[in-house]
Amino acid sequence: MGRARDTATEGECATDDAATLAAVDAYLASLRRAETPLSCVVDTALAARPERRPTRAVLEGAARVPSHPNARDVVAGASAVDLLDARTVVRWVGLPERAPESTDAVLVGDYLHSLAFEALVGADEDGVSTGLLAAVTAGVSDLYGAEAGVAATPGERDVPVAARRGVFAIADAVVDALDATARGETR
Repeated sequence: MGRARDTATEGECATDDAATLAAVDAYLASLRRAETPLSCVVDTALAARPERRPTRAVLEGAARVPSHPNARDVVAGASAVDLLDARTVVRWVGLPERAPESTDAVLVGDYLHSLAFEALVGADEDGVSTGLLAAVTAGVSDLYGAEAGVAATPGERDVPVAARRGVFAIADAVVDALDATARGETR
């Protein structure tokens, strides 16, 4: 894609959580090509999750993997998890002055979903491992299935536990796929 996540070279090992999180942030910033109403709403959705626990789980898990995953794959996986986490928050909490079921919130959630997969694949590069893409795809299917079975309580401002678990399950699957790729099992 020629974006910020590509600043990590193929041979680099992802060991520094702060530097890798900065690369994820740079990638997310690169998505804001122009200040449009949609990019401003995306900024709001991303800012609504200050702890970014699922993203940090990917970074911490990747740093503990003895096979030393390549930094570019770690940033791609962490970026996808970050965007899917933001999408889940928008799906269950909504946007400022907009309910989760509002057209704006649904469209922003769909846009964040597509950006998560854009983080994983690109037309102008080799892309990330097929294992990483498969892990996120399977995780998204499970996440959406879990969400479909959960009814939101009117006025509830917390993301339901099932949806939260789904995002963390994707984070775990990403770390497993990063390990498998680094060990040469998939590419």
